[in-house]
Amino acid sequence: MISFLLDKLFGRFSCSMLVKGRVGIKPINQIVKSDYFNILVIKEVTDLDFKQIVAPPDFLKDKYTLIGKDISEWPHYELIKYLKNDLSLGRCDYVKRIINGTLDFRKKMKISTKNLKNVYNEKLTAMEKGQIFSIKVYLVYDNIYTVADGKHVLAMAYYFNYGKLRFERIEAPIFDTYFRWIFKKIKNDKDFKKHNDFFRRACEYRKKEIDRISESGFNE
Repeated sequence: MISFLLDKLFGRFSCSMLVKGRVGIKPINQIVKSDYFNILVIKEVTDLDFKQIVAPPDFLKDKYTLIGKDISEWPHYELIKYLKNDLSLGRCDYVKRIINGTLDFRKKMKISTKNLKNVYNEKLTAMEKGQIFSIKVYLVYDNIYTVADGKHVLAMAYYFNYGKLRFERIEAPIFDTYFRWIFKKIKNDKDFKKHNDFFRRACEYRKKEIDRISESGFNE
């Protein structure tokens, strides 16, 4: 209740705040939503392989984070297994993480298993009709990408080996002002070693790419 009131108050005054809690960094009035990535699209990537995609930053402590993990290790992937086999969702790691606030950057929340099943069935029908799923990704380092939006449909596509996907590559948001602010907050924090290693590798790769482009320009 307090969290909801703070979100409302901060939203009214167009403010945002980062709080380090038991499981990681959580925002008060999160200002970056999924539709933010729509304006960052650079181009479509048609030849991307599942093995090239890892879990994105979630700003959870090392004990809880999924950052850098393969799709098969995501709770989203396990969720599809539970839904397909009609298993009890109360035992599913995805549901537990949603309730405990350890799924991603969002705070803990209630979840409707009925809604999960409805969305799953809708996507299953879409797959049967051969519809294309759009997933927004960005390059991190060494031909490795991560997901900005579309983790659920990607996990489902991977589970069913569904190939009708459209990957929309966007500018890497981890280098914009908002995400740099978050990474600055956890810099050198021993609870976020995995995030700091991830960001360091991304920065090193980006610097090499900038240097390569600059050298190419000078040599023309």
